[in-house]
Amino acid sequence: MILLAFLAIGLSGAGLVAAGLPRSAVNDRALRVALSFSLGLGAWSAGYAVQWLAFGARGTAAKDGLLAVAGAGLLVLSRRGRLEAPNPPPPKAGQSSDAGTSVPRWLAWFFVVACISSALFFVEHSLRFPDGGWDAWMTWNLRARFLVRAADPRDAFSPQMLFWAHQEYPWLVPGAVAQTFLLFGESYAAPAAVAFVFGALTLALLVLSLSRLYGPRAGLLSGLALCGTPCFVTFAANQQADVPLALYFLAAAALLQLAREPRTLALAGFAAGLCVWTKSEGAVYAACLAAGLLLKNRAALRPFVLGTLPGFVLLAAFKLLAAPPSAFVAQGMLGRAFDPHRWLELLLLTLRRIFYFQSFALWIVAWLAAVAIYRRKLFDEPLGLALLFAFAACGAIYLVQPYPLGWIFRTSADRLFIELWPAAILLTLPALRPATART
Repeated sequence: MILLAFLAIGLSGAGLVAAGLPRSAVNDRALRVALSFSLGLGAWSAGYAVQWLAFGARGTAAKDGLLAVAGAGLLVLSRRGRLEAPNPPPPKAGQSSDAGTSVPRWLAWFFVVACISSALFFVEHSLRFPDGGWDAWMTWNLRARFLVRAADPRDAFSPQMLFWAHQEYPWLVPGAVAQTFLLFGESYAAPAAVAFVFGALTLALLVLSLSRLYGPRAGLLSGLALCGTPCFVTFAANQQADVPLALYFLAAAALLQLAREPRTLALAGFAAGLCVWTKSEGAVYAACLAAGLLLKNRAALRPFVLGTLPGFVLLAAFKLLAAPPSAFVAQGMLGRAFDPHRWLELLLLTLRRIFYFQSFALWIVAWLAAVAIYRRKLFDEPLGLALLFAFAACGAIYLVQPYPLGWIFRTSADRLFIELWPAAILLTLPALRPATART
């Protein structure tokens, strides 16, 4: 069963990448492996949810077998050349695939030390907080344990639980943790291992994507920026869904940057659909990416939207068949949206949080400075607009939500930041290339 699960993750992800990102466009093996495991892990969890919603079954053998066979079929078609583009278009202007570009030895060593330090911090944090942090024990791991333990799995979404359990949330992370429980038994190590994999994949995908697009120097610098952000390792070790959401938003953004044909745009849409199935705000982020394409690259919008459909259909099925109503929607939303006191409070909270060194060091300050200097260049492409829309949407959600603004901002602002931060690095770092080109 364990071997079959690994085959399902690896083959389904590799098949998706083979179908959506032909080797004639991107032949970087490490990048393809990172994308394969990222998308395969998401498909593995989403397949579990489809099986549960359709049949109420908790076993994984049949589903894993189907995923492995489907992925293998896509790989065979790719090997035979049926999924390759006969005449791949040339690289986009400004992009570089020169993997042979040298990097200073000190930069490589800094990156290695940052990775080792981050891994050690993750282990230390996990040992001190084996249940995870914040929402991990009251939402994500709770849902996974219900899916495994309950006589009736529908109890995992019972409205009889306190609203803190957020029974209406999508459950890509609980689906992955629940299957890990089924394969290896319930233990503190299972959700921690899943969280570590998501964190490592996020770092790997960011570094490899920028290395492919703009050379290894940019890739290593992006890795230092992510590892050097204090709240990244903290939230990865907290076993919440924020880092997985960051991974799939980053995957969608990277695939949009790599896209040269419609199939890659559809694969980017599939990654955005996994955002939808990871957290509630994932649907907002997917819509922001679509809005960016609508304004800057309308021809790319249709294949991207088609790729997002599996994620949106799965979320709709869950909402209709199992999820209780959300406590987030309440009366008075319009009045809260136009309350000037809430606007002022949100502005003051945001300005204060920018300098929260414990979570961000000075990365937000540096990023805002880069945005101020290179704003025209950054917001002249779909990803730049998507991030702008995403931050604006987060502000609007804060205004209309029914809970005390100061409380919910303090408990969630850092998490929203880390969901968007890897994609923000992907967008911003290339604008600094004239500076990073110097040793």
